[in-house]
Amino acid sequence: MLFPMRAGLAQCQLFVGLNSLLLEVLRSAATSTRIDETVLPEGLLAAVRRNSPTNRLLGQVNSAAATLSQAERDQLLVAVQAARTVRPLFSDCAISTPGVPDSLSAPLKEFATHLFSQTAKLVNVVAACGESVMDHYSRYAAHEPPGNGNVCGMCGTEYLAQFRANVEASEQWRAPYDHLLAKDTYPILAVHPENLIPVCVTCNSKAKLRKDLLHDGRGLRRRCFDPWGECAHDRVDLAPDFGNVSPTVSLTMTGLTASEQDKLNTWDDVYRIKERVEGEFLSIREKLAEDLDLSNLTAFRASLTQMSERKMRYVRLTPYSFWRGKLFRSMATLPDQLLEQLRELCVAGLDPDGDRADIFGI
Repeated sequence: MLFPMRAGLAQCQLFVGLNSLLLEVLRSAATSTRIDETVLPEGLLAAVRRNSPTNRLLGQVNSAAATLSQAERDQLLVAVQAARTVRPLFSDCAISTPGVPDSLSAPLKEFATHLFSQTAKLVNVVAACGESVMDHYSRYAAHEPPGNGNVCGMCGTEYLAQFRANVEASEQWRAPYDHLLAKDTYPILAVHPENLIPVCVTCNSKAKLRKDLLHDGRGLRRRCFDPWGECAHDRVDLAPDFGNVSPTVSLTMTGLTASEQDKLNTWDDVYRIKERVEGEFLSIREKLAEDLDLSNLTAFRASLTQMSERKMRYVRLTPYSFWRGKLFRSMATLPDQLLEQLRELCVAGLDPDGDRADIFGI
């Protein structure tokens, strides 16, 4: 997570309700007792029972659980208890991930996936839980606190979703909810509110895909940021790199501890942060010319300070504001010789009237 989660941003009540249902179904199946409706939102079980597809999949879980041995039932109960919270898994590699007996894995995965993708849309289920996914997303993406803003908090490079004028809140587009721990790998966590965060399409569907936050490509356990309480914004720096033929931009991530560095490495590996940010500034001449005063070195240096402060005020409002603010702040510390080199590079891309020479192909 790049940006800190704002205090007071409540989790999605729909996922709170569905998660309590999922865990209670498994507890009930493991102990051969009735589902305890007192631990569920009022009316939720009845709403689920009235929906034939969801009720059928719930029955498949119960049927599979009926064949479990006592040892497997005990394993399932341990998994249910471990799945009450997700957050400790992010930082503590000694905590085992909750796993269910093999014979229950397939029906649980099907049931959990259906809860997330289909049951969550049912009017009676939403009414029982007190909030739809869109209701929660509107709260999450709000710019004013406790909303987290409409810029992706995972990367800072894209809007969560474009906002459309003259469109009702319920009809606005919304970002996908990233399963931090993939529902195919961890189906018992498929609707856990701590495991679901809105992110941009690139983070969800292009960078992360099926990568596992808790295990690297070799299957070794690793640490990652707890997005509900940790972030990377003060552990990253962006600066010009003069080691190439033409200046580029280099992103560095520096943890204060080995554990923190591990989390930064995981964040970068899963969401491809470094290559995405550095890729944005491959056209460094054009990017600097967009924001800065190129008239002379003194004006150029002054505009760096001014624009870095301005960009940092809008990090949750406009994509790449955070990264531009970081870059301008770093550039402001450069000696005159290097800074003048960058200014001249930008000026070289302008026509004699001070406009971009290549705009619209002119």
